[in-house]
Amino acid sequence: MFIKNDTIEEREQMIYDLLNSEPFLAFSIAFTHFEWSLKRTILSLSKTPSIVVKKKLEESLTINNYRTLWSKEIKGKLGLRVLAKQFSDWNNIVESFKMRDRLFENSKSINTNKLKNLTKSLINSARELNTLCLQFDINIYIKVQIRQNRFLKVI
Repeated sequence: MFIKNDTIEEREQMIYDLLNSEPFLAFSIAFTHFEWSLKRTILSLSKTPSIVVKKKLEESLTINNYRTLWSKEIKGKLGLRVLAKQFSDWNNIVESFKMRDRLFENSKSINTNKLKNLTKSLINSARELNTLCLQFDINIYIKVQIRQNRFLKVI
């Protein structure tokens, strides 16, 4: 749905354009946008070699996985607050992960207004992640710097 060079504003506008006509699609795209932003933030701020962080991110599917990874990679190494304290609306992020699972399971009817509110929260949370990274002079919407493994040759 997004083009590689889309700015955060263009991405947000695409989601808002879909919000009233296709709330389920807007939520799915907003969730993907948020999760992508979270992964890019962890990858960008971590001091661990990129290949190791990418492997851990591939295994992260739940909010608890992301919280643990944030604690190990960001909080412990940069001294930032826990993941939940980075967002103005943590409860809606947790609820969004539950909603994503409900949508994929197609198990229950979904309240459209609730879905729209969660979509807006996800957009705001992705923006908060972007703002956090900009404080460290990192733009997650361009190529992320790759950190290499450093090996010592033992004789």
